[in-house]
Amino acid sequence: MRLIRQYESVIYGNYHKAALQGGVVIGLALLVYILLFFFVGNPISSPETFGIDGVLFLCTGSIFVLYRRRLPDGKVSMKELMLLGVDACLIGAALYGVELYLYATLLDVQFSDRCFSTMAKGLQDADDTQVVNIISNYSAVNWALMGCVRLAVMSIIFVLVLALCMRTEKSRLKQ
Repeated sequence: MRLIRQYESVIYGNYHKAALQGGVVIGLALLVYILLFFFVGNPISSPETFGIDGVLFLCTGSIFVLYRRRLPDGKVSMKELMLLGVDACLIGAALYGVELYLYATLLDVQFSDRCFSTMAKGLQDADDTQVVNIISNYSAVNWALMGCVRLAVMSIIFVLVLALCMRTEKSRLKQ
């Protein structure tokens, strides 16, 4: 079946380099967030918090703004922002998983226990003992993977919203 409309878009910048840099920035920002709360005396109790989502949202928006400023005419399509954002956030999510694992095994050995108690507290309302039994056996690797996957999913949502808001050029109709 032939499409009625076919769109084309132009990629104006080198988003691969920007995605790598942005992913490292996201990973470092999340590391600073985790360590800040640890050294203040209020360590995180879950790999998935609203603060981590906020850091991800702010970093992604900053990466988009800085990328758009570096372009010659400041023109950027949604496709280019989506490619940049998804790549950067997936790199950041992978770094976050590694950071969370190292944090849970080297710095904060009670992290897994706090995560379990936070999760079990939420599940007591549902009275689901099987799930509580399963998560009671989670180790630092499981919590790090959970944080990594959740951050990757949230990043796709954030990238979609930010790309819709920050694009400066719409795709043109192919002739």
